[in-house]
Parts: sequence; C-alpha cells; structure tokens
Amino acid sequence: MHLSDYMTLHNLDDDAVAAGIGKTRVTVSRIRRRKVRPDWPTIEKIVEFTQGASTADDYLTLEAAQ
Repeated sequence: MHLSDYMTLHNLDDDAVAAGIGKTRVTVSRIRRRKVRPDWPTIEKIVEFTQGASTADDYLTLEAAQ
C-alpha cells in the first residue's frame, strides 16, 4: 500500500504523517503525490509508521495512482 493510499484510508494529512516519520510536510506531500521516491531511511520510517501496511516494494515506481 502506497503512503497516499494509507493516508486516505486513515484520514491523515501531510502534517500528521510528517510528524510521525520525522520529515517535513513538503517531503510527505511529494511522496504522497508520487513526485519523488523516498530514500531507504525514509522508507523504513514509513513502514514503521504504517505498521507494515506500506512496504519498500510500494515505492519501486513513481506511477500515479489508478
């Protein structure tokens, strides 16, 4: 599950996720909109934040959500 899908499912905004993973709101926005691929440390934080619902495999491509 990509971070954007997780955020929608749990009604989270960029600020809430940013606080949860220790990144800026802008960084979360870029990841959510699939404008950037997160680095490995950020992916690890996302996996932890989402309790495994989001995995590294979810960030292999930057294709827009269907």
